[in-house]
Amino acid sequence: MISLSGDMETVDLPDVLSVISQNEKSGVFTIRRGMEEKKLYFKKGMLVFASSTDDSEKLGEVMLQSGLIDEKTLIEARRRQVDTNERIGNILMTSGIISQDNLIQALKAQISKILSNLLNWWGGYFTFDEGDFPIPDKVVVGFDLKGIIMEAATSADEWMKVKKKIPSTDVVPRMNHEMPDGVESVEIDRMRWRVFSLIDGRRTIREICSLAPYADMVTCRFLVEFAEKGVVDIPRMRDEDVSWENQLERSQIEPVVDFYNEVFRLIHRRSFDIDKKNARTIIEKAYLETVNRHSHIFNDLDLRDDGSLDRDIVVHNILGISRTRRVEVVQDAFNDFIITTLKKLQDFYGKKEVNVIQKEVQNLIDFLMHREGSILSKLGVKEGINLLIESM
Repeated sequence: MISLSGDMETVDLPDVLSVISQNEKSGVFTIRRGMEEKKLYFKKGMLVFASSTDDSEKLGEVMLQSGLIDEKTLIEARRRQVDTNERIGNILMTSGIISQDNLIQALKAQISKILSNLLNWWGGYFTFDEGDFPIPDKVVVGFDLKGIIMEAATSADEWMKVKKKIPSTDVVPRMNHEMPDGVESVEIDRMRWRVFSLIDGRRTIREICSLAPYADMVTCRFLVEFAEKGVVDIPRMRDEDVSWENQLERSQIEPVVDFYNEVFRLIHRRSFDIDKKNARTIIEKAYLETVNRHSHIFNDLDLRDDGSLDRDIVVHNILGISRTRRVEVVQDAFNDFIITTLKKLQDFYGKKEVNVIQKEVQNLIDFLMHREGSILSKLGVKEGINLLIESM
């Protein structure tokens, strides 16, 4: 039995996958970064299945993008999935909409997409649990990783050059408001502008990577280019760079938890206004999915009848997290629950119904920000939730 775990900022993913492949191991490779989670399932060194919390990498979306199904078919399949808890692929195949060959083709495309995006990640924590774990889908494929790993190795040198210029994804790049000596102007094309426009003096490189429409490596390469041209400064990481808001104490955690509980209650209440019969089931499924991704925050927590969480237990769980990671972990977990719930409601009831709830959530956030004062503003809670809602 081998046990692998580590931080992707210090370990090369191709090397880890090579160990699994060359030793013909079976098990589940899981990597988490913020609210995102990807899983690779191995059988005797072969990659046989993959899953992701990224909506664009889900099987239904992959089939939609390839033209295998249309949007109406996908929405109907998702509604059936809420009732039956079946996999989308199985629903479509048993309904006669796609063949088994179609499903295998789509699964291969999905695995390729997940793996390709994963190889371009920077940061995240991974684990490999060895064993003969059950595969989530009845239909699996076999991927030989050798070719893919060789391709990844060719980009490793470029990654190393980029990482030497960026000390950590937790640093905050800032604009230089004065041009370097001897430089009158710097041209930035449209592609690079989409990264440049995300630099606001508050977002970390990690946050910029999550918002940019490119792979992490491309985004970081652009940031390095900006720094080399003198228009952006990428500071070195120092102990004093860890600001007070990254070290939440009990007195600061409680109003944050109260804030999120108000939002949870509103979503719960408005969902029941739409449909008393199914609302609770949909919300509970969203909660269970979120718990699986953020078990450290939701440990020993049950969803209350009004959709809120026990504040004392939440605070206790948060205080057990490293002080320098509390803000990131808390916001990732609670924002994930909000967005997962809204997406599941949208899949079931349609965008029009859920848009009303989204607007009420944003109005409530504005009210609470005004009432609670500075701590929520300093943590950027409003901006974080609004960005996620707008991306739906």
